[in-house]
Amino acid sequence: MQFPGLYKVQLTLEELFKSGVEDIRNKARKVQPIYFTDAAGLTPTENNVKENEEAKEIFQYALRQIKNRKSTRVAIDYFLRDTEDPSKVLCKARGRICNSHVSKGYRNNAAIRLIAQFRLSGFGKERAVKLIFLWNKKSEIGLPTEELLKSVESVYSSSIPYSYGCNDEILKKFCPF
Repeated sequence: MQFPGLYKVQLTLEELFKSGVEDIRNKARKVQPIYFTDAAGLTPTENNVKENEEAKEIFQYALRQIKNRKSTRVAIDYFLRDTEDPSKVLCKARGRICNSHVSKGYRNNAAIRLIAQFRLSGFGKERAVKLIFLWNKKSEIGLPTEELLKSVESVYSSSIPYSYGCNDEILKKFCPF
């Protein structure tokens, strides 16, 4: 079941077990801070939350693998006017996302995938903001400005670029192959 216009929010155990459905929906009507961990969900900010050593080791191993790998990707800042179609630098699935109306329940996930690809394609953060706003307006997506800006910030602040491949569930829905 989907509830349009709501944000994903963290609940304390007390909220989870003592709040009614309407109380939780009301909380989800506005952006809520993340607590117990940093924004990435990796570093505890509370004394009662302990690091998961196994998860930490796996994450550190993945970082070492990435650092040791030679990158062959070349960052190219494609020149597109604000009125041009950004799908020129996207695969067919992302191009379909870019050129069609995306229904509620998929909008934020679709935006993240587009922004991530803009970053991987060499677009600067400012260009990505312009392109995602253009997509939101042109395709009548209806995502709030604040949500789009937070998505761009999330994608561009990550030290490891987000990368979604052909097996991604959202991209599969739009892929013609």
